[in-house]
Amino acid sequence: MLQSKSRAWLQVDGDAVRHNLKEIKKLIPETTEIMAVVKANCYGHGDRQLSMLMQQEGIKTFAVSSVDEALNLREAGISGEILILGYTPKEHFHYLHECDLIQTLVDLPYAKKLEAYAKAQGCVIEAHVKADTGMSRIGVIVQDHAYHIEEILKMYAMKHVKVTGIFSHFSVSDSHTEEDLAFTAHQIELFDRVLSGIQAAGFDCGVRHLQNSYGILNYPDLHYDYVRPGLLYMGVTSDDQIPINTAPDFHPILSLHANVTMVKMIA
Repeated sequence: MLQSKSRAWLQVDGDAVRHNLKEIKKLIPETTEIMAVVKANCYGHGDRQLSMLMQQEGIKTFAVSSVDEALNLREAGISGEILILGYTPKEHFHYLHECDLIQTLVDLPYAKKLEAYAKAQGCVIEAHVKADTGMSRIGVIVQDHAYHIEEILKMYAMKHVKVTGIFSHFSVSDSHTEEDLAFTAHQIELFDRVLSGIQAAGFDCGVRHLQNSYGILNYPDLHYDYVRPGLLYMGVTSDDQIPINTAPDFHPILSLHANVTMVKMIA
């Protein structure tokens, strides 16, 4: 993939992307699928081009941060599922059902607004619940100090917002300190507790996903339905000096190039 070839340009190696996807699949259980995180223009690598390449390689589900990023992918011909990880304002709710997008439910009041809109429009909007097990960004808090599974159950009971999945996010899965290892283990315990509670209430959890890139590298044996790699299919981690529990053979996909203007011998 060539973006420009004038004075300087960046080049993305499609073969390296294909190779890295295969390396990710080697790390995870056979029953687990990849949800490619392509937010922020695929971290500057070109979301349209890379998403189309990955769709051709069999990736069926993508994650973005906002509705405008999702619409950009739809315009580019991405036909798979697209999960919006962040908040979508009310004035853009119509895109969710018009363009078949999956919205994250950031909390119960937000879910109720989406339910009221969908009921008024006579439509059904697909959604995933965000459970906050310790990242402390968006999501329903399900931690030791405040365990609000009743709010999640109310989301699953909605008629016009169809909850088809639930997820959480690791906050320190890259760390190997005793404290952080314990924190991550507890996040897994809390997430599994939520899943059990949903099932006990008579609901189908839908698809479940928890692992980000470092979650894949350090906790590859978790058996959820999806993993959410971002940096990994680009062949890099956030810091090569941080040790990991696996040994994948990733290839960096991006290189920078420039034409030589002139060569001059000077005194």
